[in-house]
Amino acid sequence: MMKKAFLGVAVLSATLAFGEQSVTFERLLESMEQSSPKLEQQRLQTKIAQQSLRTAEAAYLPSLALGATSEYSKKFNDTVTPSYVGSDSLTQTTQYQNSSTISLTYDLFRFGATNLGVKAAHQQIKGSKAAECVNLKEQLDSLLEAYTKVRIATAKLAYYQKMQQLYQEAYIMAKRLNVAGELPQTEVINYAQYIADQLVMIAQIHEEKENMLAHLSYLSGIKLDTFSTLEPLHVKESSLTQVSFEESSRAKQAYAGIEQKEAQLQAEKTRYLPVFSLYGKYDLYGSDEEQFRRSTQDIERNGYRVGLSFSWTLFDGFAREAAVETRLLELQQAKMALVEAKRTYEKEQYLLQAQAREREHRLNSAKRSEASSHNVSEMIETLHENGQKDKLSSLKAQIQYYQTAIASNEAEELLSLSHTKEILFAQKEYECVAH
Repeated sequence: MMKKAFLGVAVLSATLAFGEQSVTFERLLESMEQSSPKLEQQRLQTKIAQQSLRTAEAAYLPSLALGATSEYSKKFNDTVTPSYVGSDSLTQTTQYQNSSTISLTYDLFRFGATNLGVKAAHQQIKGSKAAECVNLKEQLDSLLEAYTKVRIATAKLAYYQKMQQLYQEAYIMAKRLNVAGELPQTEVINYAQYIADQLVMIAQIHEEKENMLAHLSYLSGIKLDTFSTLEPLHVKESSLTQVSFEESSRAKQAYAGIEQKEAQLQAEKTRYLPVFSLYGKYDLYGSDEEQFRRSTQDIERNGYRVGLSFSWTLFDGFAREAAVETRLLELQQAKMALVEAKRTYEKEQYLLQAQAREREHRLNSAKRSEASSHNVSEMIETLHENGQKDKLSSLKAQIQYYQTAIASNEAEELLSLSHTKEILFAQKEYECVAH
């Protein structure tokens, strides 16, 4: 029987140990950078932009095409008919006819449209790479916020559970004092209400913690649960400072967008101009299978055509005007995006610095309050041991101390969050500049 009991305890201990996992922020960050769907989508967008560049550069090269036809025509009488009516050919005789054509077409001059298309594609790649850095910074910020909230919630739950026990003791003692006539019934009711409030608060904190754990799992791809222990934030101090807006990823993304739209606008305007093209064709044909076969063996049997074409669309129902106006609006939109990016960056920097100052002041105040509350709690406990203070006052003092400890711990976690943001944001910006 003892062996079975020992085995059951061992299995339970192993299960709990397996369920608990200690997780560092660095591990979550590394996993997020490698597996985040949002970041991967932006990386794929960059690859799409690179393929768009290949498409734009293809206009520098000629196009080669091969065409083949096999036709049977039937003439019902021998009357003379014209060969063509408009662009349509008419049947002249009853026969089989086979033909193949190899054609080469090359746009000689398009007034810079090809160069502008390539430039726009280059800027699209540049903007997409900058967007990777912007998205990474946003994801990093979200990861840090959720990580810190989980740690704060974990500490709160531990303190509130201790406070819950103290309130239980205080409630029992208050009932005894009330029975003895030393404490009014309203005080007993107050302690019962405190216990109920604590239970509600614990449930709310637990729900918030679960939500943040789920968000961390979503961002990092690592499955976390209530048994997961998050280690304190710890990053190496860095001498790097925040880059200016002009050097930031947001600025690079916005400027690339403007240059892309400017190039696309100029390329759109070239549609008003003609296009000069060079073409060449080599024809293989025959009225029956034998003649067609002989033409494929003797390249001089038939012939070829070489020419220069000129194409100029004079009117297209104002489609070009609409396209140019669209590009103008897109350019204005890109310029407004630059203004928004600058304001967003300035707001982020201001909040980052202001929060760091405010949280440092908050931590100092919380630490002083915690120390004062701790001294009061110890003093009242000493007086209680000496019979100069009742147990109820000692319990109240301990509860007050835990309340100040909660505020102090939260302030410490938030200050650590601010310092970590400053360091990691600067590091990621410099990494993006290097690439």
